[in-house]
Amino acid sequence: MSVARNNFLQAYAALSSAFTEPVILDVGMGATPHNERARLLRNGLAVMTFSALEGFIRSRSLEILRDIRPNLVPLANLPEGIQKHLTVSVIEGLSNKVRYMKTADAISIIQAEAAFLGSVDKQTAYGFSDYSFGRDKSNVSGEDIKALLAALGVNEPWEAIRHICIKANFGGITLVQEQYKKISLERHAAAHVASHQVAATTLADHARNAYAIALGFDVLASAAKTMVNSRTRPLANAPFANAIGMFTIQPVSPNWSTWRVTKHGSARAVKVCTTLSDAEQVALSRTGDTDAVVVLDRSGTPQSWIVH
Repeated sequence: MSVARNNFLQAYAALSSAFTEPVILDVGMGATPHNERARLLRNGLAVMTFSALEGFIRSRSLEILRDIRPNLVPLANLPEGIQKHLTVSVIEGLSNKVRYMKTADAISIIQAEAAFLGSVDKQTAYGFSDYSFGRDKSNVSGEDIKALLAALGVNEPWEAIRHICIKANFGGITLVQEQYKKISLERHAAAHVASHQVAATTLADHARNAYAIALGFDVLASAAKTMVNSRTRPLANAPFANAIGMFTIQPVSPNWSTWRVTKHGSARAVKVCTTLSDAEQVALSRTGDTDAVVVLDRSGTPQSWIVH
């Protein structure tokens, strides 16, 4: 399993449980000692919600880039945008990093990265640095996400994320890039405006949207990476999400002791299994290289996902 995805799911579970804790909920009206403590704690959760999503986008992007195989795709055949992440983005990220470092430390890290860049061979040997994505400034923006997915071959990236969210049973999310921006702005205000106030319900909404964005991004980037490795391209004028099949797994009422595997677009179950592990194996056995599997809870809310 992806380390980045596992870390994000753990962070999301912790955040979700925190949103209903009495300690973050106001009691009565006014700036009582309890309510002030609750306000500060909610601000901290707002910061962590964006940090969890941003951290996932950064780390998962590097995992995706490092899954591009030089033996299958020589440097000269990489999309131009990906070549930028291999080279130019490293220099930009490094420049941002060393400005805050002591000179001796900066020299050491520059020398190491210079040797790394110098080892890139135009035909076969290349690799992606820790600075290949999202290190050129303090935060990852919506435009950064759009640019990376576009470089991987995803057309209309934010609309594609929305389509994946719908397939994964996140039916209510719209204007996905705006949702990302709202989560980012909430973090900024919570971190920098001493009097900032955010409601627990708003935090829960932001966390749900952060989860949907993370899932959509991962499914798209994983599928696009597979296409880069196989040197195939999606249909030029078709939504990229159309190329991605989706299977869902959900416990079955009334006893919730069996798991129903369903392919998106079909009301009929592929199979009903007695364990989640068996259901995952059944779903994965039917997926193509660009497809995904989403595990839902009893209410139909996504809880985890699997990609190739």
